[in-house]
Amino acid sequence: MWVGGMILQRLGLINEPASLNPVSSASLRRYLLHPHWANTGSAQVPNALLKSAEDNADSWYFWVSAMDDQFDDLIEAFSLGDARAVESFNDQSRKYPLLVLRKSHLFAEILSAERFYHSGR
Repeated sequence: MWVGGMILQRLGLINEPASLNPVSSASLRRYLLHPHWANTGSAQVPNALLKSAEDNADSWYFWVSAMDDQFDDLIEAFSLGDARAVESFNDQSRKYPLLVLRKSHLFAEILSAERFYHSGR
């Protein structure tokens, strides 16, 4: 069982959000650093990670993830129209939706550039 899952089970005993924040931040950081280790099969883990992402919305975009370079490369290839990159990105986004969410600003930049490029023609 994933260590984070055990921690989250114990957190069910604590109801005050302020006391959850340091542990939920640590769980989110752990997920960013080691997303392959996360057991996101049960609804409890993704829900806790999503809540932690909401609680840390101002800062978690800047935290380092082990998959940042891979997602950056996929997004770059995606923006160039590489069909294999689109398929690979789709697969990765199903596995790691929070990591994709962190890159939403890149999608906005790509779409803005596309709109600007096509409106100039």
